[in-house]
Amino acid sequence: MKRRLYRSSTDAMIGGVSGGLGEYFGVDPMLVRVAFALFALFNGLGIMIYIILWIVVPLKEQLETPQADVVHENIEEMRDKAREIGQDIHDAFAGDTTDTLARRRALWAGGALIILGIGMLLNNFGVLHWLRIRQLWPLVIVAFGVLLLINALRERKGEESWNEDISA
Repeated sequence: MKRRLYRSSTDAMIGGVSGGLGEYFGVDPMLVRVAFALFALFNGLGIMIYIILWIVVPLKEQLETPQADVVHENIEEMRDKAREIGQDIHDAFAGDTTDTLARRRALWAGGALIILGIGMLLNNFGVLHWLRIRQLWPLVIVAFGVLLLINALRERKGEESWNEDISA
């Protein structure tokens, strides 16, 4: 039986690309995610490759669907996911992260932005000399990430104290 590459619908953080690649190559999907993040940080290719794979690789349930239909459906899925993530980020800044998934996404987004900002700061000090980023962008990105994390953690602490009050 021929092995086929597909996106995972069960092991997906964004589009299921890393989950599908992990299953295809028999490695932990977290390693694939780290590889995408490193490629994104060092030369931006990780983001481009991920988006291309998200567009052209079908979900497991779509393996028999014609490629043109897969591309069309995947682009619609990307649009919907972008709106959903944008709403989660908006809710995190508005302090409305009652949804656990929204809070988790806000924490991931905040952490990713902090890591990206630290990488850009290292570039400013010559450690990552091949990155060409302006001086202030790293601080903006780190500040944005810190705000996301603070809002998400503040909401979590508020829910925990509220749950303690109810159980008492």
